[in-house]
Amino acid sequence: MWIIFFASTTLSIITYAISENKDFRSGILNLVDVLQTGLAFGAVLIWRERKIILTSFEKKYLAGFGAIVIYGVVSGDAFSSNLFAQILISSGYFPTIRKMVEERRNTESFVPWRFAIAAGTVGLYPAVVDGNLLAAVYAVRTIVLVSGMMVLMAYYEYIYKPKNA
Repeated sequence: MWIIFFASTTLSIITYAISENKDFRSGILNLVDVLQTGLAFGAVLIWRERKIILTSFEKKYLAGFGAIVIYGVVSGDAFSSNLFAQILISSGYFPTIRKMVEERRNTESFVPWRFAIAAGTVGLYPAVVDGNLLAAVYAVRTIVLVSGMMVLMAYYEYIYKPKNA
């Protein structure tokens, strides 16, 4: 999971930096996400088995990553490439959602997701104040998707009761 989030947040910050003339003040959330996902990916590489086996989803995800890179290089359109990267990042939530729905239980801790909501909210402020559309899209995507994830988590944690129980 961390390899795909690190790859996509890195793609997002690169296309953002090109499109927005390196305005990292407005896009601070994206920059922090790259650092956070990079640290998590690095930790996984250090403390887990050296062998990385990619799932079918991860292979398709990385193919999407490659397609966005090719599109960006061929077209020179960093703005659209960044928007495509946001779609790619959004699809990265699907395996976790699928796992919860299949297992009919909350498989996640609320704490990191709360931090993600807080970061998205804080990151939205400079994006809006500076009128930076790509930074605002990044922050709003974070807030909306993480909120949706937390609603699903809360449903399985507090509301859903298995029929056999």
